[in-house]
Amino acid sequence: MDKPKNSVFQDPKLRGYIVSALRRIWSWSPERSRAINRAKVGRNAYQCELCKCIKRSLKSMNCDHRVPVGPSPYSRLDKKGRTWDDYMNALFCSADNLQVICKECHKDKTTLDVRAMRE
Repeated sequence: MDKPKNSVFQDPKLRGYIVSALRRIWSWSPERSRAINRAKVGRNAYQCELCKCIKRSLKSMNCDHRVPVGPSPYSRLDKKGRTWDDYMNALFCSADNLQVICKECHKDKTTLDVRAMRE
């Protein structure tokens, strides 16, 4: 499906609202819950899938996509010309593409992903 040339989704402010809403909905995804349960090693204890450290709070963990979701359609970083369907399919993936990692590992992985995306 081709992107419409003068779409309202090209407005950066509206695109930001849409991406934010989709991310919020994704946080309730059953696949995300499945990945979090996979990382659980005890009562209120979760193991990072990268560094294997154990954290006592889910707040110190992030559920991350193994294959990055990437930028939203129409953003200046979108070099592939993806559609909103492509974006949502990447965001709402199966639990196999999700990993629960500590915030430190997530920061490092995100830095590498963004660097690779910009190249």
